[in-house]
Amino acid sequence: MPSESVRKKIGQMLMVGFPSKTVDQQAVKALDDFYVGNYIYFSRNIESAAQTARLSGQLSQMVWDKLGICPIISTDQEGGIVSRLTEKAALIPGAAAVAAASDDLSEGQLAAVSQLGLNMGRILRACGINMDLAPDMDLNIEPKNPVIGCRSYGDIPDHAAAIAIAMMKGLKKGGVMTAIKHFPGHGNVQSDSHLGIPINDTDPDQLMKTEFETFRQGIEAGTDALMSAHVCYTKIDPDRPGTLSEKIQTELARNTFGFKGLQMTDCLEMDAIRKYYPNGEGAVLAVEAGIDILTVSHTYEALKDYALALYRAVDTGRISEERIDQSYQRIMDAKKRFGLDQAPAVDPAKAEEEAAGPDKIALAKGMMQKAITRLADSSEGAFDVSVPNFVVIAPDRLSATGAEDAGTISFTEAVCQRFGCLGAKMEMEPEGKDLDQILGYIDSAVKMGFKRFMIALYNARFKPGQIKVLQKVLSLTNARVMVVLLGAPYDLDLVKRLDPFGMSDVICSYEYTPLSVEAVLNALVSNDYPGKVPFHKLS
Repeated sequence: MPSESVRKKIGQMLMVGFPSKTVDQQAVKALDDFYVGNYIYFSRNIESAAQTARLSGQLSQMVWDKLGICPIISTDQEGGIVSRLTEKAALIPGAAAVAAASDDLSEGQLAAVSQLGLNMGRILRACGINMDLAPDMDLNIEPKNPVIGCRSYGDIPDHAAAIAIAMMKGLKKGGVMTAIKHFPGHGNVQSDSHLGIPINDTDPDQLMKTEFETFRQGIEAGTDALMSAHVCYTKIDPDRPGTLSEKIQTELARNTFGFKGLQMTDCLEMDAIRKYYPNGEGAVLAVEAGIDILTVSHTYEALKDYALALYRAVDTGRISEERIDQSYQRIMDAKKRFGLDQAPAVDPAKAEEEAAGPDKIALAKGMMQKAITRLADSSEGAFDVSVPNFVVIAPDRLSATGAEDAGTISFTEAVCQRFGCLGAKMEMEPEGKDLDQILGYIDSAVKMGFKRFMIALYNARFKPGQIKVLQKVLSLTNARVMVVLLGAPYDLDLVKRLDPFGMSDVICSYEYTPLSVEAVLNALVSNDYPGKVPFHKLS
């Protein structure tokens, strides 16, 4: 067993999650058993700004009392579908929506993005959260990417980087550390690292011009941290995913790009790591690769595996105390820069005030409204929602990837309530009896004389049931159809293939959130769709 001093330093290299909205037994045990120095929040931990501030204050005081320094408390507050805090102004548009509203990269547009980041930074810091695991600087080059998609600011390096950096600078000005992700790029793969190891076999020269370039610019602009991608870049290191690769974490980040800040992992409990590197080996390899902070988001059992594996590695000399000291010093330096060497002071009333700021709410709503994009025009003119003799069919929004944990939202209910039309809900992935009911509902609507349909899709390219519903509606004779893409614009390709004569209107909101649903309804009334799609490869 390493000395207590070394175990405390290793504890500073750990960032852990716990399951409740209070400082529970798991959070306490992590500190007591392994001197854990940092925590991560998910939606399971968050109810409101005031409650989050109370939780952060109690957690910070507990760590301060034991270790003499406050914890880094992080969360994934990217905006859009990856938002843990969703109260009032804390819900902002996601990356693709922000990019769609900021296409010209004008000084005013970038200033608005930076202000959005500043607002978010102030809200997070008031809630006691001092690191935002954002912005996402992945270039979403691959339309079939199941986990990044509209979490990306686009697919052109300079364009996406400019918007992401504006957001990053605002967050930093608001008082939080930024951790750009997923280094060095998760946007050109066809699988989800929550479920396995995605493969990127692009040549290094091309990577430097595309996916790596956004991160190079983010590092140059002063990000505080890099969060790793559990992606295997076969032409750089065919043997290890990026999180565990010295060629990625040290040679590329430190030596090539000159990064001097914190390097941290995406969650080590994701299958890309825990499944293929059991018994804590993933943590040891990550530290050997150059990682400073190991993220263990969910279970005490995984934390124990990783901590004990690091203890064994130090005991056997596989990892030197000098290597532990390198990461420990970088972590201490970052904590001091952000005032975490001072006793905690969190005010729940201040958190509520920041989250309720009317100017902040107006900015988020205004930017979301500017993001709504018309992707295709019907030859029959605008879809008139002022006449409610139409049928709306949409999936209820549920968490669709390992990165999401939002609650249920119903586009169908929102449209019916606003316009007084007829509507039906379907499952996110309709199949079997549910699919048969929806297809039968469409037939019944036709028999009742309905000829106008509004169909909402959420990343239907991955969901055969949604495609069948779309196909059914587009096959109706003399039907007038409005297609609303509540996810990525890549679903446009489906509509074009099923509607080759262009009889449908297609609009896109880039996300399925309360913010985007309200903006879509407003756009349907005004027939104003000012957004510009930030992705250029739509099929």
